[in-house]
This record gives sequence, structure tokens and C-alpha cells, in this order.
Amino acid sequence: MKYLNLLFLASAGAWAYPKPGNSPGALYFLDSNPQGASVVSFPMSADGSLGKPLRTSTDGQGLVGVNVNGSVAVDPLFSQGSVIVDGNYLFTVNAGSNTLASFQIPKDDPSHPVLMGQPVDTVGTTPNTVAYSRKHNIACVANTGTKPGVQCFSVSSSNGIKPVGGLRPLPIMSQTNPITGVPNTASNILFNPSETALFVAIKGDGMTSGYIYAYKVENGIVSEEAVESQPENLPLPFAISFVDDNSAVVATPAYGGAFVSIAQDLSITTNAIVNVTGQMATCWTAKSTDTGSIYLLDGGVPDVYAVSTETKALSRALPGYEQGMGSFDGTIVGSKLYALQAAPAVAIFDLEDPSCGPEVVDLNGFGNRSSWTASASVTAKDATGPWLRIRNYKPKATNTSGEDAPGYGFFRLSRQPSSTPTERLGSYLISQSSKSPDLIVNLAYLKHLPQRLSESPVLVSCLNVFCNSWSNYQRGLPPAQLIDARLYGLALRSLHAALNGPAQLRVETLTAMAILQKIELLFDVERGNHQTIHSGGMIPLMIKKGPPSLDDPLDMHLAHEAQVTLAVHWLVHRGDNFMLRSPWIERLQEGTQRLGLEDNKFDLNLSSFVVDVAIGRWPEFLHEMNDVHSNEDPIAAQSHAKSLQARLKHHFDQVYRLTAPTLKKATEQRIIRDVPGGDTPNGFAYEFATSKAFDLSFSYYTVCLILKLMIRSLNVFQNIQDETIWSEYCLYCSQMTKYIPYLRQQGQLGAVLYVTSFCLAFEGATETERVYIREFILWTDDYRQRFPRGQQEADEYFCYASKAMTGRQNFVLTPRKDLHE
Repeated sequence: MKYLNLLFLASAGAWAYPKPGNSPGALYFLDSNPQGASVVSFPMSADGSLGKPLRTSTDGQGLVGVNVNGSVAVDPLFSQGSVIVDGNYLFTVNAGSNTLASFQIPKDDPSHPVLMGQPVDTVGTTPNTVAYSRKHNIACVANTGTKPGVQCFSVSSSNGIKPVGGLRPLPIMSQTNPITGVPNTASNILFNPSETALFVAIKGDGMTSGYIYAYKVENGIVSEEAVESQPENLPLPFAISFVDDNSAVVATPAYGGAFVSIAQDLSITTNAIVNVTGQMATCWTAKSTDTGSIYLLDGGVPDVYAVSTETKALSRALPGYEQGMGSFDGTIVGSKLYALQAAPAVAIFDLEDPSCGPEVVDLNGFGNRSSWTASASVTAKDATGPWLRIRNYKPKATNTSGEDAPGYGFFRLSRQPSSTPTERLGSYLISQSSKSPDLIVNLAYLKHLPQRLSESPVLVSCLNVFCNSWSNYQRGLPPAQLIDARLYGLALRSLHAALNGPAQLRVETLTAMAILQKIELLFDVERGNHQTIHSGGMIPLMIKKGPPSLDDPLDMHLAHEAQVTLAVHWLVHRGDNFMLRSPWIERLQEGTQRLGLEDNKFDLNLSSFVVDVAIGRWPEFLHEMNDVHSNEDPIAAQSHAKSLQARLKHHFDQVYRLTAPTLKKATEQRIIRDVPGGDTPNGFAYEFATSKAFDLSFSYYTVCLILKLMIRSLNVFQNIQDETIWSEYCLYCSQMTKYIPYLRQQGQLGAVLYVTSFCLAFEGATETERVYIREFILWTDDYRQRFPRGQQEADEYFCYASKAMTGRQNFVLTPRKDLHE
């Protein structure tokens, strides 16, 4: 339960790459056939190669646009993003029947997406690009036909797709059916990285500049009013790739691309021009999260150009497939760029070594090329995060010195000796474990690490960063100086090498990633709210590695902690909790029982498995709560609320029945003691004979807080008058204050891991208890200053946190401060 605090302190078509399952993934494009549209999917192998294409009907008609010469031979919708993927959702447009189709992607069979009900009317005509916000569960389409405009929809796996708000008009005049282009059409719709605004690019009519419309997103609602911009020197703005919330690259067939600046009021101005010599139709973009480069794709030229977001200039050219005659919408998966060609083919560019040219998947004989469009975006947030990717090991080439060198992205590094010798680091950990309770709390598996260091350079590198940051904290350095950037860079490179080598699936590599996640959580003061990179990166690695070994206590400790770490990640980013399925759940149950007995001098198994499962189901319940509150159908919402409430009550009863007797016995054996004294509001404080007793007790009360708040919220939603639930919740809030003296003894870095639970207790606390809880939370945050410091602002934040964690309010994510500012 200790890593719950991660939540609030870490707190045209597209190619798609879903999360790893039994199948490594799939890629998709849209066949916008007027006789019947379909999503074309390619099974993807672990090495990035593609299997045979498969078709899945979109249950609608496509459309092929026209120009002065008649029906076009390529780019039928004049857009980017007509099919997109986010998590296990795929969205695409039926331009000929004016509908939006949504699919769920099976985890074990991603090349066979499953249609979610009937496609929904887009209100306007000829939808040609779609966007999705996972943060707000909203999809939006841009219609570019005779009735142009933006229409948004709420998205729910249980309630389907429903329109939200009206059609927001776009400056597209006198269009035809089918649409005439390229000018005077919508190009691309997408949310900015923080999902606080929605952007639409609209090409000019050939006489005037193009437009970029921006809509604020507040409280999960897309504004009906647009902020209209006509950036200078952008007559035909096409695809957009964001650098961050304040900057983006816009492709344009006029000359190549342009960097634009985005002001706080969402107005947009041209910042820098990127001329591409010899370009013909530079319309599409793809961004590499590994290198930060943005790639420009030209429908009339085979080569692809990389743009540096630092220099705002072309950085290199990737030789293309000459017979392909040009590249269209593309996406990047790891080190591969996949691009639909003007000829019936897909080109696969190797971004690490493009000198040999792309591999080509020949699609002659697969149908009429004129209706093919789009490629879907990689689900980076569900894969490995912006710094990491996981792929099968293959031997790397040697560097110019002849020495073996690990490679990642554009880096090829000579092996570096660790900055601290392995033996010295091991001795340091052993010495600190006896006198630093906050170090023990953060690294519960500390005693298993020293003997592993000689076997794992990546573990040494990541522990160096943690110990250095912890030491900097002890010395009182300013928050921004806690992490040594040089050591952190070395650790990242070491981790990249391990993930690309034979050590990929070793428990030491997973431990290294978990340690980097702790560093983010504890010491990275620039993090955006409710998000860490490495917690998301652990998911595909754990899936590929498989359940922990019962014979390896380090492996078991990591899996036990990951149950909470990943559950918290899924609260914010919807995902499938594979740890609740076989064979994981059986292995975890046996392993948790062993950990419950580990170092326990009492005849009592303090297994927290029941509580761990309750935490594992927390994201499922939270997202159902969100669905209930966002459902615009009152009858369906009431029915869902009633069903969910019954399951929550049953779940609470089960947790109580299986856990309360254990806690009672622990109290009788004085493993847990409720003793007078301390400065608590009620004059009593808890003491614990073992850390496992504390973990079980604290986790149990946290689960009770979560379930009682959800049940009461559903009572209010259904107009059920029952104050018993609230009274019981308030009693649990009072109980929580008795943990604070024990947590203060663990030090700030130990106590900060438990702050989330006190946010959950804040709403029902008395005024005296609120003062006590507030002082404790702000004390844990003294060294980072991430929480509001004023009393009213702090109280509002704690209540917001409680509501967000129980599905009564959406999470408000923010970008990194150092990027945002």
C-alpha cells in the first residue's frame, strides 16, 4: 500500500501498437472504400516485421475525395488521423456514411479489433480525422463536408459512444459531396500533450491562409467556442505534431514544415520555417518519443526528413523506397517508422540504421490503393513511456573502437565503469539499512540487493542515482538539485542497454526500473501531477517476464509492491490488470503468504493478499464510477449505479470478513497496539511489532475509506437516504490519525509514501483532525513543496484528491514543470 502516493506525487489514419499480450502487437490503416470501409490490420512480430494484412469491417461506407482531375489516386480524405489507437481503443471514420466507429482491441489478438456497437452519427458530413483524450474519455471528429464542424463524444466501455455538446462550426466553405481538395478541407484534429486543449488544422482555400482552431478543455468538457488563428506563412496547414503544450511542428505542402508557438490563451503564431528542398507534398508527420525528433513525410518524394526540435532545422534524411513514390501517414514503434506508400506498399524505416533503406511490404493485389489512408499512433503511454522501449534482444554492431557497445536510438556508447565501485555501494547499503528507517521503507527488498550488484551493471547504476539523491536530500540540497543529471543519464543508458540485451528479463533489470520509479516519485520535483514514466514502463516488461519466481525473494517483493504501483497507474490511465488473472494471481497469493510469514516471530500469517486484490480492483471500480456520473441516460445510469453499489458492498463485506479477524488476532497478540499518548486528536496512537503488521492494518483501513466513499457517492446519486455509511466512513477517518505518530518515526521519505490515504480521510475528518492531518501532509512535503501551502488551497487539493481517487471527479494531469514553464 505504501506506493499509493505515486498517484498524487507522481502523480487520416494512424498505425496502432497496442500493449504487449500474447501477440506483440499490430499495425492498422483505413481502407475508405465507398462500397464498405474496413480497418486493415497487420500482426506485428517482436522484431517489428509485419504479417499478412487482415480486414475488419467498420460497418459503414468510406469515401474518396476528388480534385480538378476527378477522383484522387491517393490520400482519399486529405487528412492525417482518420484512424487512431489509444490503449485498447481504436477509432476511425466512415466518411461516406458520416459516422464514427469505435473498436476494442483484444489483448491477446490485436490484429482482430472488435466493433463496439453501432457507429454513431458525427452530426456533420464527411468526417475525416478523429482524436481521443484518455484523460477525459472523449473522442472528437472533424467533419469536412457540406456540413463542416467538430463533434465530440463521451467514450465508455460499458455505455458506448454518446454525443456531447453541439457541432462546432469550421471555416470550410461551399464543399461538395464527395469532398473536393486538397484546399478548403480539415487536415488534423488532436489533443495537446496535457489534454487541456483540442486543436484542428484547416487548409486555406488557395487564396487565403489556413486556420488552426483551438478549444479549451475544462472539467472534461470541450469548449463550444474556438480560439481562431491564421498563422503567418501557413496557407495549407496539414498534420500537427506537438513538441510540448507550447510548441508544435505543422507540415505544409507549401514548403515542408513550420514550428508554431502556442500562447497561454491558445493563440498560435509561426515561429520558424523548415524548408525542405525538392519537396512536393510534405503533409504528414510522425514523432519519435525516443529521440524527440519529428519526421516529415512527403506524398511525392520517397525520402523522409527528420526535424530537430532543439535546432528547429532538418537534422538528417532517411533514404526512401524509390518505387513507393512517396510516404503518407506514418507512425513510429520503437526504432521503426512505418509509412503507407503512394504505391500499394508499406515501408518500414529503421531509425537506428537507415542507410540500407526501408524494408517493404508489397500490397499489390490487396485492393484499390486509392481508398487507403492513415496509419495509427503508437500507444506509448501504455507501452514503455517516452524514455524506454522493450524489444527482443539482438546482437549490436561494434563501435569504431572495436569494443562491444550497447546501442539505443541514435546513441552508441562505450561501456562506462560505474561511478561507485560495486563493493563500496553494497557496503553503503548494508551500513545505512541499520540506521535509516526511511531507506528501509522505500526499499523493502534492500537486504536482497548487495549480493545482486556484481551480476547487474544496470542495478548498480540505478542504485547509484537513488543513493546519491537520498544523500543529497539528507544534506539539505535544494529540491531541484536532488537528482544528479549525469548519474541519471548514465542509469537510463544502462537501462536501455539492459532492455535491448540478454539481461532484459532478469529480475535485476526490473528492480532497476522500479528504483528509477522511486527516484521519480521521491525526488523529481518537476514531474507533472499524477504521472510517472517508469511505472508505465514496468507493465510490458512484467508481462513479458511473466509471474515472479517463488524461489526468488527479490522477485516476490517486487511483484508484491507492483500490485499497488501499477493499480495506481491504472487509476489515471485505464488498463488491464493482468495481475488479477491466472497464472499471476495464484503465484501472487502463494508469494504474499510467504512474505507475510517472512521475519515474523509470531504464529500469525500477516498475508495482505485479500487487501492487495481489493487494491487491484480499485481502478475497475473507479472507472465504473466515472462512467456512472458521465452517463447522460438517466435510466441506464441509475441501473449501473445500483449494480455497482451492490458489487462494492459485497467486496467490502468480503474484505472485512477475511481481514478483520486477522487484525483482531494481531491486536490480541500485541503485534498491533492501540496505546494512549502522542499528540493525536483522540489521544491514542498505533504501535506495531513488525512492518508487515503496519502494512496490513494501514492498507485495510485505506481500502475501507475507498469503498465507503464510493458506496456513499452512489447513495447520493440514487437519492438514497442512509447516513450510516457516512458515519462509518468518519470513524475510519478518525482511526487514520492514529497512524501518524508511527509514520513520523519513519522520516519524511518514508512517510511521504502514505500521504494519499490521508487525502482519502480528509473529507470526513473533524476540524481538529483536519488540522492534524494537514500538518502531517505538509510536513512530508517540506523538502519538495509540491502541495499548495495555504490552508484553504491545501484543503481544496486534499478534497479534490479524495474525489478523484473515488471516481467523483476527473484527474487533472499537468505536464512537467520544467517543460511547461
